[in-house]
Amino acid sequence: MKRVMWIVVASMTHVAIAATATVDGITWTYTVSNGKATIGGGSSSRPAVPQSTYGALVIPSAIGGYPVTSIGASAFSGCNGLTSVTIPNSVTSIGSSAFYGCNGLTSVAIPDSVTNIGDGAFYFCSGLTSVTIPNSVTSIGEWAFISCVGLTSVTIPDGVTSIGASAFSGCRGLTSVTIPNSVTSIGNFAFEGCSGLTSVTIPDSVTSIGEYAFSGCSGLTSVTIPDSVTSIGEYAFSGCSGLASNDFVIVRGVLYNYVGAGGNVVIPSIVTSIGRHVFYNCSGLTSVTIPDSVTSIGEDAFRGCSGLASVTIPNSVTNLGASAFSGCSGLTSVTIPNSVTSIGSSAFSGCSGIWDVTVPQCVCATDMSSVFSSAYKSITNGVILEGVTNIGAYAFSGCSALTSVTIPNSVTSIGSSAFSGCSALTSVTIPNSVTSIGSSAFQGCVGLASNDFVIVRGVLYDYVGAGGNVVIPSNVTSIGDGAFSFCGGLTSVTIPDSVTSIGEDAFRGCSGLASVTIPQSVTSIGSRAFYDCTRLASVVLPESVTSFGSDVFGSYPGQSPSPFGGQLEAANLAVAMAVVEGRLSLNSGQGAQATDSRYALSDRAEDRAIASVTVDADCAIDEFVLKDGKVYDCAVRIVNVADVAVKVTLPAGYEYETFRGMKPLVIPAASRNILTITRTVDKTFLVSRRELETVQ
Repeated sequence: MKRVMWIVVASMTHVAIAATATVDGITWTYTVSNGKATIGGGSSSRPAVPQSTYGALVIPSAIGGYPVTSIGASAFSGCNGLTSVTIPNSVTSIGSSAFYGCNGLTSVAIPDSVTNIGDGAFYFCSGLTSVTIPNSVTSIGEWAFISCVGLTSVTIPDGVTSIGASAFSGCRGLTSVTIPNSVTSIGNFAFEGCSGLTSVTIPDSVTSIGEYAFSGCSGLTSVTIPDSVTSIGEYAFSGCSGLASNDFVIVRGVLYNYVGAGGNVVIPSIVTSIGRHVFYNCSGLTSVTIPDSVTSIGEDAFRGCSGLASVTIPNSVTNLGASAFSGCSGLTSVTIPNSVTSIGSSAFSGCSGIWDVTVPQCVCATDMSSVFSSAYKSITNGVILEGVTNIGAYAFSGCSALTSVTIPNSVTSIGSSAFSGCSALTSVTIPNSVTSIGSSAFQGCVGLASNDFVIVRGVLYDYVGAGGNVVIPSNVTSIGDGAFSFCGGLTSVTIPDSVTSIGEDAFRGCSGLASVTIPQSVTSIGSRAFYDCTRLASVVLPESVTSFGSDVFGSYPGQSPSPFGGQLEAANLAVAMAVVEGRLSLNSGQGAQATDSRYALSDRAEDRAIASVTVDADCAIDEFVLKDGKVYDCAVRIVNVADVAVKVTLPAGYEYETFRGMKPLVIPAASRNILTITRTVDKTFLVSRRELETVQ
C-alpha cells in the first residue's frame, strides 16, 4: 500500500498542479511541477496575486513547501498598484508579460539567480526608472522593456549574447546604454524611438544590427560601429537627425536622413545607398545629384518632394524602390539608366509633370505595378524596351495624355488596370507573346474606341456611345468590368453568342436598361453585373450560366422604383435557387442534379403567411405547417428534376426584411429545371436549400 501511494505521489510531481496559499496576508496562485513552484502563469496564464494588490511586494522564496523557481507568464500583468517588487534568489526565470502594464512599478530587484527575462516581461512599465540586470542573465526577450518611458539608464550584463527585437523600443527617457562584449546581435527595433539616447558604443563582438535598431533616436549624436559588424538592417539609423554632418546622416555608406532646407542638393560620394524616406516631403528640394557610387534608392526616398524639378540617376543604380519619386509633381524630366533592373511599384506615380519616359531594357524582373500610375499628363509616347516581361497592375493607370504605346515581344502579361484611364491612347500594339491581360486593363481608353466600342483581344473594355438599342459586335468574347456602367441612355442590349463571360459591374447603374438578351454561350456573370438596373423588365438566364457573383441583380436599400420587378427565366434550377436566395453565387455541389433533392420554402421571418403553394404533378409537398389556415413553412421533394415547376404566391401586404438587396421577380416554368417564384412589387420571398435532416 505504501508503494502504491509513493508511485502516485511521485507521478503527480511531474504534473503541473494549480494551488493557492496565503503568505503575509496575500493570496498567491501558483503551480507545482517536478517539485518546483511557479508563481502565477501556467497554461491559462493565471495571475499570481489579485490585480488590486498594491505597494511594495516581496515574492516568497517558497510556497506550499515548494521552492519558487520561476515567475509565470502574465503573473502580475495589470497590477497597477505595485510600486516595487523583490524577487528571491530561488527564481531563475521571469516569464513573458510577467509585469505587463504595471505602470506604477518604479523599481525591481532582479537577483543573480535569474538567467532568462521573457518576452514582454516589463512591457509598458512606464513608471520604472531603474532596473539592474544581473550577470547571470543570458537572454533578454523581445519587447522585454518596450515603452518603459521612465527608464533612464540600463547596463546589459556580460552574459547576454543577443538583445531581442524591440527589447528597449520606445524607452524615450533612456539616455545611456552599455552593451557588453558578449553581445553578438542587436535585434530589429531594439532601441527604436529611444529619443533621449545620446551615444552608443557597439562592441567588437557584434556582427549584426537589425532593421530599425536605432531608428528614431533623434538625440543620438555619436555611434561607433566596429569592423566586426557585417550586416546592418534597413533603416537601422533612420530618423537619427543628431548624427547629421553637413545635413546628411550617413552610416556605413547608407544615407539615412537629410536634415537640410532643400534647394540644389548634391549627395556625397561616400553614399552607396539612399535609404527609405530620406527626402520624404522635402518640398524645398528643387534638384538632386546622385553620385555614381549609389546602387539603390529606397522606398519613398523622394516621395512628396513637390518642388523637385530634375534628378539625375547614374548608371550605377540598379534598384528603384517602391514610391521612390511618388508625388513629385514638379518633376519634368527623368532619365532611367540601363543599369536599373528593378523598379518598385508606384515609383513615379503622381508625377504629373513628366513629359516623357523610357523604361530601360534591363528591367527584366520588374512587374511595374503602378510604376507610372497618374505619372504624366503630357507624355505623348510610351516605349517599353525589350526585356520587360510583365506590366503590372495600374502601371500606366491615369496617364491621360498617353497617345500610343509599343509593347515588346518579351512581355507575357499585362496586369489589371494597367492602362486604365489612358483616355488619349489611340494606338496600342500587343505582341503574340502576351498570354494574360488582367481585368480593366484598358478600361477608360476611350481613344481606342471603334464604332463606340473599346475592344482589345476580344475583351470589350468600354462603351462610349450614347445608348439606345445596342448590339455588341460578334468579335467580343468577354464583357469587361464596368464596360457599360452608369450608361443611363442604354435601353436594350443584345449580346452575341461569342461572349462567354460578363464582368463585374458590367451594366451597373444602367437605369434605362429595360431588356437584355443573354446567349447560351455565357457561363459566368460577375458581381453587381446588373446592379441598380431599375427598369430591367426581362432577363433570360440560359442553362449554360453556372457561375454568379454577389448582388448580380442587387440594389441600394430603399431604391425607388424597386428594381427588377419583372420576370427572370432560368433554365438551370441551381442558378434559380442562387438568385432567389440572394446569394447569386454557386458553390460546387449545390446544383440540383439528383432526384429527391429537398428545398424548403420559407419566409424566414416565421410570422408571415404564404398565401398558397402549388406544385406540378411530378412534385410532392412532404411537410408543411398551417397556422390560421395559411402555409408558414413547407418542404418540397423534387421528384423529377427534368420537369419542375413550383409556384409560390405571396399575399398582399407581405414584407421581407432579411435581404434588403432582394427584388420582386418571377421565375416562370418556361423550360426544364425551372423553379417559379411569384412576388409583387416591393414584396420578396426567399427560397433556401436545406439538408434532408434539417427539414422540419
